[in-house]
Amino acid sequence: MEEGFCPKDGKKDEPFLAASRSMLPREYRLSLGKSAQFEGQRLWFDFFDFVVRPNEAKKPRFAVIVSRRVAKKAVARNRARRLIFKVLENLLDQIDNIDLLVIVKRNLGQFRSQEVTLFLKEALTKAGVLK
Repeated sequence: MEEGFCPKDGKKDEPFLAASRSMLPREYRLSLGKSAQFEGQRLWFDFFDFVVRPNEAKKPRFAVIVSRRVAKKAVARNRARRLIFKVLENLLDQIDNIDLLVIVKRNLGQFRSQEVTLFLKEALTKAGVLK
């Protein structure tokens, strides 16, 4: 396990274990090609746009797009993507069998993870995605 900078607190003296970070399993990820056309019902919200379509799989699948217009630095785009995947991972048992494309419209770098969780849960509830 790797020790280093703690991104949560920003303190260098506290060890951060890289193994403590988990990712959404591949089976729940929706792969999009370079020029993939994703057809479905489009829903618009303050921070996110959703494209939702039913799937034949026995589980929900997700993809997240954070464009360079939203956040110039790759670090910020990847952080937003990780935050969203983490929220979706926590809500797996509450989401129907759908394909969900999340398009981030605003930079989420200024918000804490709890705030992003609230924004995303609210949008998912309004979209009728949660069971």
